[in-house]
Amino acid sequence: MTKIGRNEPCYCGSGQKYKNCHLKADNEAERERRDWAEAGRFLRRDLLKFARDERWATAVADAMPFYWNNHYDAQSAEQMSMPEALRFFDWFVFDYPQPDGHACWMSTPPNAAKTSPTTNSWPWMPGWQTASPAPTSLPATTARRSTCATL
Repeated sequence: MTKIGRNEPCYCGSGQKYKNCHLKADNEAERERRDWAEAGRFLRRDLLKFARDERWATAVADAMPFYWNNHYDAQSAEQMSMPEALRFFDWFVFDYPQPDGHACWMSTPPNAAKTSPTTNSWPWMPGWQTASPAPTSLPATTARRSTCATL
């Protein structure tokens, strides 16, 4: 979409200049979109730290071959690309059941440990868990072996 000039007629057809009509609402919508994107980046960073905590080491080692259909395990985890690692840890944190029957992010209350997601991240988690997955593009070399994770 081409950016509309402040003094051009508004796209809604009101006859007013864009700056007097939809500029403020469009700027607020763009700011909210950027805020959500930034929150997602911080949440993913927090989740990676959280899932890599020592208390999840056994569960991660058990979950990895299950998720990757024995293509990756604890010994070959370093061979995963960053998109593969992010997909795995997203799945592990939200979907892999722990012994108490909950996903690991629900098994630990906020502030229970130094490596728990930050207090600011916790309100975002239920929405993150129920959100539709974003389209993922994998390099051709990884697309075949990762299809087991998309079932």
